[in-house]
Amino acid sequence: MLNLLRPAETTNPTIPRRAVKWRYRNTYTHAEVHMSSFAALGRMMRLNGRLTAAVLLLQALTLARCLQLTEITVPDVVDVRETVTLSCSYDMGTHKLNSVKWYKDEREFFRYSPLMPKSLMLFDVEGVTVLQNSTGQICNQFMCSIQLHRLNIRSSGSYRCEISGDAPEFKLAHGVGNMTVAGK
Repeated sequence: MLNLLRPAETTNPTIPRRAVKWRYRNTYTHAEVHMSSFAALGRMMRLNGRLTAAVLLLQALTLARCLQLTEITVPDVVDVRETVTLSCSYDMGTHKLNSVKWYKDEREFFRYSPLMPKSLMLFDVEGVTVLQNSTGQICNQFMCSIQLHRLNIRSSGSYRCEISGDAPEFKLAHGVGNMTVAGK
């Protein structure tokens, strides 16, 4: 609501009323103040909504380019006479696969490095025998699956799959599963 106010000089009785210029001043009723508060709140909520959407989009883009292990499969309990399959699946995002490594109790026993001339490497670890040249052994940009045979009681332990991206970031992700070998 607008009110017309006279300038302070008009209180002087010597100035004729016709010579006084009127000026406007904004004055608000209590209801108008609340309405403007709601309008400001609405503007803030729209801004907050845009900020929330921007944050969610940034998180989605970050996840899209992140290297992440999506699944690891290690059987809980196996018979000593079985051949077991260990596998892990991963999403490389925008990264290039540098290597997939398998560990038993923190000791590396298998490495797949697609960028190296010798892409598969095996290391001696007590209780672990990788079945070589089997159809169950598949390692690529999306998953790595290997088979263990000739199990014994020392084959029980913690098995970890670790994936790493290539330069310049060399990001790492890993998953762990425990396996117990039952039998002789």
